[in-house]
Amino acid sequence: MPLCVHPRDLRRRTWDAHAEELAWARSGADALAGPRGWNRYIVVDVKQALGVVLAHRRPGEMVLHSEIAPILSGRGLTVRRTVELLEHLDLLADDRVPAVVRWVEEVTSGFEPGLRDPVRAWAMTLLEGGERTRPRQEGTVRRYLARLLPVLTAWSATIGHLREVTRGDIDEAVAGYHGQQAETLLTALRSLFRHCRRTRTIFTDPTRGIRRTRSPWTLKVPLPQQATSTVIRTVQASGSPRAAVVVALAAIHAARLKAIRHIQMDHIDFASRRLVIDGHSRPLDELTERAVRAWLAYRRERWPHSPNRHLLISKHTAVEATPMSHFALEEILRGTGVSLEQLRINRTLEEALAHGGDPLHLMAVFGMSDTAAIQYATNARALLHEPTADTGHGDTHRIHG
Repeated sequence: MPLCVHPRDLRRRTWDAHAEELAWARSGADALAGPRGWNRYIVVDVKQALGVVLAHRRPGEMVLHSEIAPILSGRGLTVRRTVELLEHLDLLADDRVPAVVRWVEEVTSGFEPGLRDPVRAWAMTLLEGGERTRPRQEGTVRRYLARLLPVLTAWSATIGHLREVTRGDIDEAVAGYHGQQAETLLTALRSLFRHCRRTRTIFTDPTRGIRRTRSPWTLKVPLPQQATSTVIRTVQASGSPRAAVVVALAAIHAARLKAIRHIQMDHIDFASRRLVIDGHSRPLDELTERAVRAWLAYRRERWPHSPNRHLLISKHTAVEATPMSHFALEEILRGTGVSLEQLRINRTLEEALAHGGDPLHLMAVFGMSDTAAIQYATNARALLHEPTADTGHGDTHRIHG
């Protein structure tokens, strides 16, 4: 039964037949308000939304996610919080089509079935996983398919099925790209044709035996003093305790943006002066400690009842359990010409230079993988033994071989 409710029915309160279920659901809103940090205005809004959503529905009937937004948005009622409550009460049936699936269908809609169907099946296998395929992240699927689209579009002009693709077509497609782009394209092509071969969509794999091209190694050099001074002035001028914490984590502890977003409150141990970043415990220095304490004092004053256990929160995530977005944190250094990723790389490189390019030291300090540690150590040794290397302008040099 659709959720659409006539205004006349709303005025007459036709959902009184479900008064018991509605009262139970609304009591659930009161119970969830504390753990989620909802204020009284949110609770009232959710309770009103429940009256609309549950009207004319049989007791215990699931509410379709796709039907909630059209009816609540027009009345100015909260959709997100209502969805949270219905999910908590096991009354929500999530029938939404993921955005990435809609995107895959949209960008492949113009291809012939012999190209379109295998590509869609491959993309869905990457997203959901298969018998011998682990699920990939949505960003990986989007990156692979975006790199493949120009090639598939060019092929669609002359062929109607992937089984018609030859080794020469693969070589010609990859030859049009260089460096990381060529490597990503070849990886995506190999993944696509291996899947098609495994599912017997094609007879032979045209990518078999092709060796992956390697991008030239980029020699990194430290950031110039002017750049770091600009970052410090920007953070001080903003007066933001959150910005100070983020910059300290990137510039002192070489933390990646993803790791910063997911640091939990219990990852900070002031008594033992330890900090856990991405599962790696490291000493909590005095500067970072002062920044974290100032932020926590601000957080307690601004959102005293927030249930969010992430260290860094905003007005949007204070009443949720999700981390802050990448974009919100990246905005901290907007206009400085320096990104958080550059601060992280700079800090790692400084540590490598200070210890003569010792990869074991980098692994112990930052908890990085052996591959990354060896790369930074090699980078540092190249700078230490290259008298002409300019370490004051943030340039990079490509080294082939």
